[in-house]
Amino acid sequence: MAKTNWRRIGLVATILLVPGGFVLGASMLARERQKRAEEAAADAPPENASEAPPKV
Repeated sequence: MAKTNWRRIGLVATILLVPGGFVLGASMLARERQKRAEEAAADAPPENASEAPPKV
């Protein structure tokens, strides 16, 4: 039985898994930032008073 080469296994795992993790993490971060920006825009007061809806 051959000796397990952990260095080679680690290198292959790094090459194959890390780029995918970066892509997944970046897409999750982008979605979260977009959601926060939409929520902030919905909660923000209008920039111009003439654009404000009439109060009833």
